[in-house]
Amino acid sequence: MLRKINKKKYADHKIVIIGKLVMVIQRSKYVIKGTFSIILFLSAQRLETYMSQMVLSGEIPAGKASNML
Repeated sequence: MLRKINKKKYADHKIVIIGKLVMVIQRSKYVIKGTFSIILFLSAQRLETYMSQMVLSGEIPAGKASNML
């Protein structure tokens, strides 16, 4: 009887550990996706700023800058 209880506790413990591992993996996916989104957003903002500076300095016309974005 004692062995059955210990095996059941061990199995329950493994299930809890696997559940926690799945939660950590899911959270890390959100962190990676969020970081990628922020980098992508900042890159797009930087490109728009650069193009705006080129238009304001007269290096390229506004229509061409708009098409290049």
